[in-house]
Amino acid sequence: MQLFVAFCGEGPIDERLIINLSERIIEEYLFQNSITAEISWLRIKKTGNSEESVISASIQSKSQDFLIFHRDADFESVEICISNHFQSGLNKIEQKKKEDACKNIVLSIPVQETEAWILCDKPKFKDLIETDLDNRTLNLTYKIGRIESIADPKRIIEDAIKIHKDSLPRRKRKFAVNLSEIYERAGQEVDMDLLEHLRSFQLFRNNLTDMLNLITEIKTPS
Repeated sequence: MQLFVAFCGEGPIDERLIINLSERIIEEYLFQNSITAEISWLRIKKTGNSEESVISASIQSKSQDFLIFHRDADFESVEICISNHFQSGLNKIEQKKKEDACKNIVLSIPVQETEAWILCDKPKFKDLIETDLDNRTLNLTYKIGRIESIADPKRIIEDAIKIHKDSLPRRKRKFAVNLSEIYERAGQEVDMDLLEHLRSFQLFRNNLTDMLNLITEIKTPS
């Protein structure tokens, strides 16, 4: 069996994280259900606002099994983000003919920013930036369950990288890891059990699993 999955997100850096996390969830689902499948990805560039982009992405992915669409909630809850930025577009997609647009859409909406999903796994984050400094020195003193209340998680990551870099001998600083370098590995290696502490990830994982139930039932009829 082949799974044809489209992805549209806020940019290439976030894409590395979300696609890798999505693929891990899909592969875990396939393994648990003894299904052999090859996953094929279609990457779609986001254009315009969220409503315009989700409609455009659904049209471009009309031949795919489903579409994963990513947008950070930016200080809103997942529900408020959907209501303010997506619902009108989703309603218009539902009115289209099946052959004209992909109506199977899974929304990926990290509260605040995608970087909050990286911060949930402190040991892995420290491994990604290759530091031995302790959590207090790096200002990683937040509780996991409170991550989604951090106003600027990207700043937490940037500051920790800078603290680590400044702790290195001058000759080694140019080799320090940059922010853009950690997203792909984070998507591949962050502990998803820790991610389950974040409601936005729970919703995404549950919705993706429900979609996989639907698609695999269609593709593997009894």
